[in-house]
Amino acid sequence: MAQIHIKENTTVETAHGGACNCTQVAKGAKGLERLADDDCAGEFTNATAYINSPDNQNLLIIPSATSLADATSKAQRCGGGYPVNFYSNPVLACAPYIRCNL
Repeated sequence: MAQIHIKENTTVETAHGGACNCTQVAKGAKGLERLADDDCAGEFTNATAYINSPDNQNLLIIPSATSLADATSKAQRCGGGYPVNFYSNPVLACAPYIRCNL
């Protein structure tokens, strides 16, 4: 499972396939875990997406995304798929992962 370190007061918008059925998840929602920033090697990103690459935690990061729609578009162009997550604050993605440089 991909490891994402989330800052306090962060929300996430998620797109699930097709016509972007999007939901916003509150900061205390089950499955969101806040960890210290120095617990892993990695980099900060604004968005993540699924990519079929188990050696890379199935994690595609999209640091330049500016919105959920932008993250979804860039994820698809980089070979990723759903779910796509866009975070209200940058999150720390733990390596290994694949980086979308669009």
